[in-house]
Amino acid sequence: AFSISTWCFITDATGYVIADKYQNSTSDGEYYFYSSSDKIYFILFDESVPAWNWIQTNASVVSAVQGKWTNIVGTYDGRGGNSANDGLTLYINGAVVATTKAIWGTYVAMENTSKTLQIHRFDNYHYAGKMATFSIHAKELSAAEVLHNYLALKDRFV
Repeated sequence: AFSISTWCFITDATGYVIADKYQNSTSDGEYYFYSSSDKIYFILFDESVPAWNWIQTNASVVSAVQGKWTNIVGTYDGRGGNSANDGLTLYINGAVVATTKAIWGTYVAMENTSKTLQIHRFDNYHYAGKMATFSIHAKELSAAEVLHNYLALKDRFV
């Protein structure tokens, strides 16, 4: 179980990376948290199979936050198997957002890999936008904790 939280200013939601432990050339890693095609994705990888388990927002969510300071949080409760995406939740500005879930392959569990944690970049690519805070929690944050953290920093950004 873990959670990723950030305050970011996405200038172009067609390509913005929050954080990843992922390698595109081999499609393996642990996780990838990013926006693409005006959607936010939170993807888990099972490197040994290989398989993916993910959730994504719809485009209207991202277009509403593009060009504004926004608190984005992804949580994972640690469950394995092909229903691991049921343990993924996305929050924007302290509130749960509706997502679409998907799986590719026979997902068992995320593995602890030697991939490097990258924040606000992917490989050699840096993305347009800003990131003010970033944290990884070694647990699934509850909805109350996500809201509390959002409200604690809201006045600095909104």
